This record gives sequence, C-alpha cells and structure tokens, in this order.
Amino acid sequence: MGTLTVDHFVTNARYVLMDAMDANVRWENAELIAWAGAAAREIATLDTSANKVTGLVDLVVGTRQTMPASAIAVGTLVRNMGPSGNAPGRAPRLVAASLMADHSPDWHASPPGSEVRNYMVDPARPRDFYVWPPLSAPTKVLAEYPALPAPVSGLNDLMPIPDFYEPAVLSYMLWRAFSKDAELARMQERAAGHRAEFDRIMAGADAAETSEARPA
Repeated sequence: MGTLTVDHFVTNARYVLMDAMDANVRWENAELIAWAGAAAREIATLDTSANKVTGLVDLVVGTRQTMPASAIAVGTLVRNMGPSGNAPGRAPRLVAASLMADHSPDWHASPPGSEVRNYMVDPARPRDFYVWPPLSAPTKVLAEYPALPAPVSGLNDLMPIPDFYEPAVLSYMLWRAFSKDAELARMQERAAGHRAEFDRIMAGADAAETSEARPA
C-alpha cells in the first residue's frame, strides 16, 4: 500500500493532458480513476514484488491445490496452520516436481497426512501447486504471495502499490488517456510514447528484482 492518493495521480495526469480538474472536458474522473487502478493491477502482474500479501490459504483433500482468486502466483508457503487456521506447525519445503517424481514416481498415491511437508509449483500454471503427502482432510497454511491490488474507486483512495511506482502509474494512465483519441496521428504517437515509457520502467523494475533474487 502506498501513501499517495488516487487524486494525486489524477491531478498530475490532468496537468500533462491540459485538462483542468474543474473542466473535465475530455477525460472524466471516472475514467482516470479506473486507469489508475488498471495501472496498479498491471504493475503488480509484471513485477510480483509490487503487492505481496501474507494470509491463510485453504487447502483441499489430495495433492493438487489452488491459490486464492486474488493471487498472481503461489509465492511461499510459510507454515502449516491446521484446519482451524490458528495452530502453527512445521514449515513446508519447496522442492522440484522432477525430484519428487525421481524419488517416488507414485508419490500422488502416498499415504495421506494432515499437514504439508513438501510443495511443488509449475511455472506454466503459477497459481496451482501440489503438496506432499496428499492431504487427508481440508486444512490451512500461512502463505506469502503476490496478489492483485485492491480496487480503487474514488479520488481519496490510497493507491494500493508503493509510491516509487508513481512514474509507471502516470505513464500508464497517459497511455490510456491519449489512446482515447488514437484516430488522430499526434495522439496515437503520444499514446505510444507513454506506453513505451511504461514498458521501459517496468523492464527496469523486473531487471532489478531478478538481480536481487540472484544468489551472490
């Protein structure tokens, strides 16, 4: 969560658009607010460090599990919390699915258990994961995972991502705003320029995240 309001971004966007707050001639507040929220969602999707949350995740019987609807990817399973969600237990270990298959090809049919010991993720399906042993009953784990930001609906709402993404948010909003008149060559050019700036900023953010994650 940031400390800047949606109004801050709308005001700055209107300054570039030369559309005063009291005029609302070409771009309505509702549009700009919606684009600010869309920017936050796209940023969180492109940079999974932008909006990480920690909370309980419900698990079902068996091995295959799915993260909550707001989750972008699995993240980290921090610890078992029991069926009630208030019984802290062991920390599950992330392992490669290939190692599980090599060690025990029939691990999906292992004797069931009441808590997660190992979990495996599939990069092709980032919101799904598997647990071992197969769960004998529904339970919960505490997880830290990247999630879609909360929606914004008004000028006084706080932006749901950190303040340092401000340039990216503004570039995204201006791309959407100028795209509204993309049939005009000069507006299409300005829209493309702001989208390119957004992509450039996010490419830098992704490179920085990858560098920080790389072991020394």
